[in-house]
Amino acid sequence: MGENPTFHAPCFVVTRRPHDTIVKEGGTSYTFVTGGPEAALAAARSVAGSQDIVVMGGADLGRQFVNAGLLDEIVIHLVPVVLGAGYGLFDQVRPDLVLESADAVAEPLVTHLTYRVARR
Repeated sequence: MGENPTFHAPCFVVTRRPHDTIVKEGGTSYTFVTGGPEAALAAARSVAGSQDIVVMGGADLGRQFVNAGLLDEIVIHLVPVVLGAGYGLFDQVRPDLVLESADAVAEPLVTHLTYRVARR
C-alpha cells in the first residue's frame, strides 16, 4: 500500500470485519464497509458525485456486484497464469446476465476485455 498509493481517491473496502479508516497521502483513504456491496456502492456514490466509480476485487466480490445488478461495465484483465483452485468469475451469476462486448486489447502478457452489462 505504501504511504502514497496510486488511487488518489477514497476507496471503500467490502469486508466482514470492522476496521478504522486508513488515510494515506495524495487523497487516498480506505474505509472498511461491513454492509456488503450495496452499502459500499452507496458510500462511494456519496463522495463521487457525478464521477465514475470503479469496483475492484476478485471473482467472489465481482459476482456479488453482478448478482445485485450494480454494474454497468465489467473489465477483465486476463493473464495466462494458472494459480490453482479458486472461484470462477461467472460461476453462480444471475441467469439473466447479458454481456455485450465493448473492447478487447491484446498485449504480450495480458488481454484486457471490456463488456457492457445489458439491461433487460
